[in-house]
Amino acid sequence: MENVFNTDEDLSDGKLTKAAGIFMTNCFDMTDSIFGESCAMYLALARLNHSCCPNVQQTHYPDTTEEVLYASRDIQIGDEINDCYIDLRQSKAQRRSELLEYYRFECTCEGCCLPTNENNSNVLSILVDDNMRMKASQLIDTIISLVEDGDTFNAFETAKQAVSLLEDRRFTKWSMRYIAEFCMYVHQIGLNSSINQKKVAISYLQK
Repeated sequence: MENVFNTDEDLSDGKLTKAAGIFMTNCFDMTDSIFGESCAMYLALARLNHSCCPNVQQTHYPDTTEEVLYASRDIQIGDEINDCYIDLRQSKAQRRSELLEYYRFECTCEGCCLPTNENNSNVLSILVDDNMRMKASQLIDTIISLVEDGDTFNAFETAKQAVSLLEDRRFTKWSMRYIAEFCMYVHQIGLNSSINQKKVAISYLQK
C-alpha cells in the first residue's frame, strides 16, 4: 500500500514507523469530526484512487463501525471507481497544491487536465469550474454567517440558490456529493417558525 511518509526525513526521528505511515496514508476517520477522534483502515476502500470528479463517496456508520461506499453519479461498465481525498470546493491550483503537500502526487484527473484546443474553450471551462467550486465553499460561510446574525430568510434563500447552482449539469461530476448538504441547510432553516417555509423545507429533504 502507498505510504506518503516514507522519506528519510519523515522517519529519521524514529517517531513514525513505515507501518504507521502506511496506516496514516490509507485510513478513514470514524467520527463526524473532520479529523476524527479515531480512525480505521478498510483494505478495499484504501485502494481507491483520487479524482477531483469522483463517482463515489463513502460515509461512516458509528453504530456498526462500517465504512459504506455508494455511487454519487452514474458509473459505466469499465469506468474506474474514484473517491476524493480532499475538499473539492477549491480551485484547481489549490487542490493540486494540497494533494502534493499531503499525498505527494500531482493530480492528473479529468477535472485537472482537460486537454487544450484551438479556441481554448477547455481553459475557459476550467476557470468556470474553479469559480463554481470556490463559490460553493463561500456559500457555506455566507449561510452560517446569516444564521448567526438571525437573518434566517436570506440564509434560507442562499441555501436554495446553492442547491440550484450545484445542480447545474456542468458541475455535477463533483457537486453531487455536496448537494445533500445544502438541501439539509434548506430543510433545517426552512423549519424555522419565523419564515414559515415548512413545505419547501420538507421538499428539499426529499430531493
